[in-house]
Amino acid sequence: MSKAQQYGAVSAAPRVRAAQEVSIVKNPIPATVVALVIWVLLSATVIPLPAALAEDVFGVGFWKNHPEAWAVDELTLDGVTYTKDQLLQILNTPSGGDVTYRVATQLIAALLNVMSGAVVPAEVAEALDSAQEFLAEYRLGTAPTAPAALLEAERIVTTLTAFNEGTL
Repeated sequence: MSKAQQYGAVSAAPRVRAAQEVSIVKNPIPATVVALVIWVLLSATVIPLPAALAEDVFGVGFWKNHPEAWAVDELTLDGVTYTKDQLLQILNTPSGGDVTYRVATQLIAALLNVMSGAVVPAEVAEALDSAQEFLAEYRLGTAPTAPAALLEAERIVTTLTAFNEGTL
């Protein structure tokens, strides 16, 4: 068997024997697509879903860019009820070093995840309560500077961020 026959090569001028019919069928699928599909099927690499997709939770970036996905039109933070437009304004406000905005943005994302059916671990439930209490004591935009307030805010933000990113 020749190398051309072994690899299925076709010469430019096919030989036709008497009583044989030659038909040309164009492949509707480009060779690069076929090669890509074969490579994917044969690849031993498994690409895991991001934790957020696997757990059906999403971070601040998702919620501020997809208000149509929100399960509610208002939320209560620090005892104050905010409309969707007000919440979007909070999500889009740079913190500028103000920890109340960092706490509020993670709290909004966490509450939206909860309202969308996410399972809430005990430590996240505690962080949600702590965030509400923190914002009741330090109203949004007040930029507290007391070391204890900053440490508490960081603890809350760390826990809620982990929850919102699906790593908790």
